[in-house]
Amino acid sequence: MSVNFQHSEPWERDAEEKLDRYQRGLALIALHGELNFDDHFAVDALLEWLSAEDFQDYLIALDHMASLSAPEVPALPSSPSADPSRRSSPLAPSELAKTRPAAPPQPYSAPLDSFDELIDRAIERFVDSKKQSTTAATADKYGAQCKLFLKIVADGRPNFKISGLTPKDVRAYVDTLPRLPTRIDSIDPRSIEDILKVPSPTLSAKTVFSHAQATNMFLAWCEAQQYPLRCNFHSILKPLLKKPRIKTKKKAFSQQQLTTLFEAEAYTGGTFRRGSDYWVPLLGLFTGAREAELCQLELTDVRKDTETGLWLLDINSDADKRLKTHSSAREVPLHPTLIQLGFLDFVEGVKAAKEVRLFADEERNKRGEFGGFSKRFNRYKEGLGIKSDTHNKLDFHSFRHTLQTMLFDAGEEEYVVNALCGHSPARQSEGVRTYSRGPGIQAKYEVLMKLQFPIDFSKIKPNGWYAPYRSCSSQFA
Repeated sequence: MSVNFQHSEPWERDAEEKLDRYQRGLALIALHGELNFDDHFAVDALLEWLSAEDFQDYLIALDHMASLSAPEVPALPSSPSADPSRRSSPLAPSELAKTRPAAPPQPYSAPLDSFDELIDRAIERFVDSKKQSTTAATADKYGAQCKLFLKIVADGRPNFKISGLTPKDVRAYVDTLPRLPTRIDSIDPRSIEDILKVPSPTLSAKTVFSHAQATNMFLAWCEAQQYPLRCNFHSILKPLLKKPRIKTKKKAFSQQQLTTLFEAEAYTGGTFRRGSDYWVPLLGLFTGAREAELCQLELTDVRKDTETGLWLLDINSDADKRLKTHSSAREVPLHPTLIQLGFLDFVEGVKAAKEVRLFADEERNKRGEFGGFSKRFNRYKEGLGIKSDTHNKLDFHSFRHTLQTMLFDAGEEEYVVNALCGHSPARQSEGVRTYSRGPGIQAKYEVLMKLQFPIDFSKIKPNGWYAPYRSCSSQFA
């Protein structure tokens, strides 16, 4: 007998919705695997791939799977009411479902209402969809990587459709990708066989991993869009989806390097030609914010908190601003040292000039990055003798590592540091994720006040003036 749930009770509809979300979460786990929350790279990558709702479904299923691994509680003795002859009313449909044995796993098959399409056209749609959640440069990179996937699996076959993709094709991709030369292009007119015949350095493990991730995202997207995939290809790609050990790591600045950076003539003599060259490194030092988060700040992002009266930076994705992940949006208090050096006066100068952005001279390049500032900072840093080596990379991101290291060394809780730096909530405990909005402005301020830098800030010349770069006559070291 079929059960009609059209007029089911509210509690039944709620149960059905929870079951749907749980099943969606299981599907996402099947695609992406069980996440190791200690692997920060994997966490950030998953947050970039999934929508906020999908990520919550993923966590629901993951938490439930963890609960199933807990020791079982012995069943209580049957009560008289367990006798079917003494029941006064039938079980609700959702309760009946619990008594049925679990259905055996079914082989994967494409949905009945799925539609077919050329893979190159599907890649274009995939790239368009990714541009809604990430930068255009990142989405275009995914597109180029997926087109290389198509070149390998199509192997000269024209008009290759999604329905024609077989496990054999994907296995060929897994075998071929690590053997490709470093300079490979999807539009290379040569066949893959001819390309492999030419002796050449091959793709690095990091590049292979990046390509495989993009391909895995594309195939997962195809499945979500109801394209007729023959099977779930994630398990075939799995050998390429293991994060490689990267020798070069970004590291924090040393105490001496911080002193060198901020007690140099450019700071003590006030010779910077742009406000961003002076302020963005100082803001990075005291907030741990990413370079792009600071370069894109608008006037309205500097404001006073109504409850505490503390000045803060509101890091958000309003207007045309961009953030790395959803969890990157946050409010960070301004350290008193920044105010003493004239930051609020600088903001007023920008306001008087009727600018919208705080650092209006900084522009994004074609990849959506603030490449001009990044190059200038690296030249400044290297001119002072602070350079990366074979195993450690020192760049603007090192300010972020510096702040995190100092706060952890001071005994601060991880979830507080994560809230300050805009790390994913997935790195926090389940209790913090579920029951707390995180530390407030006052709590964050008290944490920042514990920072003890070796820099003598009294030597730094305050910089409260603002003038567009084109009309500024001072010299930049």
